[in-house]
Amino acid sequence: MSEAIAGTIERVTFHNPDNGFVVLRALVKGERHPVTVVGQVARAIAGEYLDATGAWHEDPEHGRQFKADSIRTAAPSSIEGIEKYLGSGLVKGIGPQYAHRIVAVFGEKTLDIIDESPTFLKEVKGIGPHRIQKIRQSWQQQKAVRDIMLFLQSHGISAGRAVRIYKTYGDQAVAKVRANPYALADDIWGIGFQTADELARKLGIDAHAPARAGAALRYALTQFADEGHCAATETQVLERAAKLTGIRREVLETAVNTALEQKEMIRDAGLA
Repeated sequence: MSEAIAGTIERVTFHNPDNGFVVLRALVKGERHPVTVVGQVARAIAGEYLDATGAWHEDPEHGRQFKADSIRTAAPSSIEGIEKYLGSGLVKGIGPQYAHRIVAVFGEKTLDIIDESPTFLKEVKGIGPHRIQKIRQSWQQQKAVRDIMLFLQSHGISAGRAVRIYKTYGDQAVAKVRANPYALADDIWGIGFQTADELARKLGIDAHAPARAGAALRYALTQFADEGHCAATETQVLERAAKLTGIRREVLETAVNTALEQKEMIRDAGLA
């Protein structure tokens, strides 16, 4: 039976940026001491608020752990959490010492100040224009990464896949996914047509859109290849793509012509 826990990340013990696998130590409600949480999340920072679902597990080597099926994090709201968060190295120009000074001046409003009015940081001893600019740029970059990850995960993309998408597309991830989610099946390892198609539906892509038709043709051809065929007739490909997706025949025929023009497919005159 799935359980839910919530609390604050005390320490990030391990994080694999390639697949999002993470081992955390966290203070969670109902537990007297920090507990170990393992799972997948695009990014985790000490001090962040943690919300996870999963189940408790007794590991033979590491003891009691919470194995999370899903992990969500959010910026901290407490003074202690904010100081730990900023002191983690997340933002260039702010280490533990400056984090302590900044929080001492701005308290619970610290993150709002950095986000909306970073010039006020000059009120903190030792922070000048150069450091403020460094902090501003790093903060905006980190905020962009978080927004991309939240967008992807809010549309059902797992943490591991979200990491791979961001690594491939960078800051253009949201724009590229919105423009053509079917490109994910071609560009991202581990994402196939069905996953891309589900995301496309959530984004409101029309069921008979040209991008979907083109992806359906490639999906049908991939199935033929998986079955051991080195080629298939145009009729076979059209029929299978239509059966798999329900796309109208004329839309698929147009997609075939487009694919031929762009040299994404090859027509062999010897195949009937």
